[in-house]
Amino acid sequence: MELRSNLSTVYDATTISSSPTTLAKSKTQGFVLGPMILQEGFEWTAIVQDITAYIGTAIIILGIIDNFINIVVFRKQGLGDSVTLSLFTLSISDFILCVLLFGTAVMGIIKAFDPGHVLDPDSILVSCFGYPRAIAYFYSTCVTVYLSLERSLCVILPFKFKTIFTRKVTIAYLVFLAGFVVSWFVPVFATQGLTWRFDPRYNKSRVFMWRKQNIRDIHLVFIITTSFIIPIASQTLIGVSTGLMIYGLQASTRFRSQSSRVADKDQAKSEGLQGKELKAVKMVLTLSIIFFVCNLPLIIIAIAQMILPEFQFHRYYSRLYETMYGLVYMISAINATANFVVYYRHSTKFKSVCLELFGIETEAEKIK
Repeated sequence: MELRSNLSTVYDATTISSSPTTLAKSKTQGFVLGPMILQEGFEWTAIVQDITAYIGTAIIILGIIDNFINIVVFRKQGLGDSVTLSLFTLSISDFILCVLLFGTAVMGIIKAFDPGHVLDPDSILVSCFGYPRAIAYFYSTCVTVYLSLERSLCVILPFKFKTIFTRKVTIAYLVFLAGFVVSWFVPVFATQGLTWRFDPRYNKSRVFMWRKQNIRDIHLVFIITTSFIIPIASQTLIGVSTGLMIYGLQASTRFRSQSSRVADKDQAKSEGLQGKELKAVKMVLTLSIIFFVCNLPLIIIAIAQMILPEFQFHRYYSRLYETMYGLVYMISAINATANFVVYYRHSTKFKSVCLELFGIETEAEKIK
């Protein structure tokens, strides 16, 4: 009794549907009670949710396979430079993200076919997959920001960036970043958990998520930071870095075009971006553009929540909110999966090691 007096269940539908703050208009007026609101006139949301569920799950499975291959290939080719080390870490983070997204998809299937399961699907989804998924997503975001900033400085300061972004600096940053991101979520995990609770709807005890009643301020700061500040700041930094990389590539192209007409070709090759560095910039630029586009829906949702307070779970626009977040999950999976194609397309060494891994001879080996 003492435990239950200090805790509150958040995803118990019997509590939600009876709360005056979550009641919608009656069904005769075109709406129903509880989370299934805006039912009539919004049949398209169910269609979109079905599409994102099937396509998203397929992409997630592909992402798990792709990122596992990325991890093996990067480890096999060596982690001697900061870029490869960062990409290796990003692949691990994206692999974990895809596994957690798969867990989210499984809970969605359980919710659809067995809503009265002993493990309340919504509670497990949020506590066991939702927050850990957020950790992996924000870690991948911060690694992508680091890569884009590093390559943009490579463009601006081609002779100094190697002394700034050394392998030791990269390792220190990645370790610090992991500790920081995990520690940021500690207050959330410390103020909630899972507990058994009798559910009168199914006449049995089920596992629900609980939260302490006095942690509203903690969750408010957490939500503002993770839903607004970090995504918008990351989007801004990557946008600026992407612009700098595009400008640098255009300048480098013009320089090589002019230097091709210069008599002293060796002097021309000693300046500007060349070879491996140029390919690395192009690869990170592509990753940054993909991330920028895939992160836009999350920014749109954050702005919508600022304008419409009812745009969230178990509120007036719950159906639309769930549909939008389904799209966000699918796009997150696309972002995590597309990296393999980028690495294979822009890195000769990655492509060579990958083909060797699967026993496929490269053109160079065939000539030999």
